[in-house]
Amino acid sequence: MDREEIKARKPVGHVRRRRPFRNGIRIPAPIQPAPVFFPKGVIAEHGQKQVAEMKNKGEKEKKEMQALNRKLTSFLQNIRYLEAENKHLKNNLSAEKDFKCDKIKILYEDRLKELERLLKDKDVELAATKSKNESLEEEVEDLKEQLTQVKDEKDRVQAEIDGLHDEVAQRIAESENNRRRASELQKQVDDLKARNGIVVNQLSKLREELEMETSERLELADCAAMLEDELSFNYDIHDAEVKELKAMISKLKKIPDFDETRKTEIGNLVADLSAQYEDKLRKATADMERRYAKQLQLEKAKAKTKEDFIDPRKRRDLGKISELETQIADMKRKITELEFQRDEAENGRESDAASYEDEIARLRRDFENVFKDFEELANAKNFAGMKVASMLALLKDVDSSESSKPVDGPQTEGESAPGPQTEGESAPGPQTKGESAPGHQTEGESAPGPQTEGESAPGPKTEGESAPGPQTKVESAPGHQTKEKETMSRPTEDSVKILEVGPDGKYIQLEDLAEFPKGATNMKNWTLTQTLDNGKSRTHIFTNGNVFGASKIVKIWGSKHGAGQDGITSSEVTEWDTSKSTISLKDNENMEHDVLVK
Repeated sequence: MDREEIKARKPVGHVRRRRPFRNGIRIPAPIQPAPVFFPKGVIAEHGQKQVAEMKNKGEKEKKEMQALNRKLTSFLQNIRYLEAENKHLKNNLSAEKDFKCDKIKILYEDRLKELERLLKDKDVELAATKSKNESLEEEVEDLKEQLTQVKDEKDRVQAEIDGLHDEVAQRIAESENNRRRASELQKQVDDLKARNGIVVNQLSKLREELEMETSERLELADCAAMLEDELSFNYDIHDAEVKELKAMISKLKKIPDFDETRKTEIGNLVADLSAQYEDKLRKATADMERRYAKQLQLEKAKAKTKEDFIDPRKRRDLGKISELETQIADMKRKITELEFQRDEAENGRESDAASYEDEIARLRRDFENVFKDFEELANAKNFAGMKVASMLALLKDVDSSESSKPVDGPQTEGESAPGPQTEGESAPGPQTKGESAPGHQTEGESAPGPQTEGESAPGPKTEGESAPGPQTKVESAPGHQTKEKETMSRPTEDSVKILEVGPDGKYIQLEDLAEFPKGATNMKNWTLTQTLDNGKSRTHIFTNGNVFGASKIVKIWGSKHGAGQDGITSSEVTEWDTSKSTISLKDNENMEHDVLVK
């Protein structure tokens, strides 16, 4: 228990005070109010603001009461002084018998009535002052509540504006990524078209070669058929001659032997006939060999030397037959191989053409989807810009209304306090939905954005042409201008995306979006920069171009955490920051490929 509390609890009656005397008359001491004691629990329950207001209000009332008490004390002192003096005079007058005090008494009574009337007027004035003070305090409380509400509304609107700014930046980054992907898809479509042209040229050459092989095969088939016909004809002739000779021999064997001379004649005849047959057969064989030697040499890879056959009638015929059979088998094998190659070429051409057509159709669908997404993002960006402008206009109106509001002093009873407006009045605050705020478009108006679905969207242009589609730079909506960053043009040969920042700033994860037939992106002399809000930055330079050799995702570790980890350990960056920052990836020509706002 402190001294003030002990002093406050001490009763007033124990305090001795000296009462002043005037002209031998004791004047009573002025009555002072006892100090008010608040227990500790009351102050603990209320806030500092309410306690301070209560203290200020108590001090103000205390000062007013002290002033009134002083006035009352002075009046009472005068009254008591006059009463004492009157008593003294009465005593003096009572001593004198001839002295009359009726007139003086009347004067004093009139004076006392006048003083009582003045005291009543002061009491009325004090009551009016208290009521006025209470009304002013209530008005101050209302104004404070209105100010708190306005500040809360301002903070909420500012938070919404910051969120919209972040959303606009994110939408811009997404639109840039979609535009880059669309350009990459268009480049892939052009590459596939070029490859398709090369394949078509190769197929035309293969078709010409196949036609030449087919004509040669037909010529060889005709030649083989002619040789087979001639060979069968010769076989038929030889078989007929052999049959005739056998019939003649059988007839000769059936003739009886009359004598030796007859036998010798028949033997000589048989020998002559055999010699003639062999001569004819030899001549026919030589003639056939001469006739078909050149044709057989064209079909054979190497000509075989002629050998002396023991049995020319059988061995030569069998050799020719075997050679012709091998030639026919080789020709059939070549024909089947050529037909198989032709079928494979036709099937491959059809499958390649079908796959190319499917790939081209898929790429066209992807391009249309990306273009639609880009249009939606552009519309959302314009709507967000208009919403931000409307919020800024509302905030400006609120600030202007707060700054232009006059601060009036305390009013008298006859004046009317400018309090909050009634329901019938129109507050100059934010506009309703039916009204259109100046400086931005309403929902009913049409923002000049990308083309709608009913319009024909122009296709992608070449390098020399300028596409009349959605622009990459941020366009400002009519009626206001939002300050946005101009994005640099990015190359379309490759694409790398920033995925995330690892926990505790250990790494930054990148992803390679390059597709067939590009392969991995070469990132030699590229820079990965993290810029904080306070202006500080961390930069990693890629000295090796083969970053995505094994996979499409790689982690850039800080030197503090990269020991024994998969990926790349930076020698320039000790640790990445996890606070609010902007991460950008640029190539060796300082062209920005991706931006991540964290």
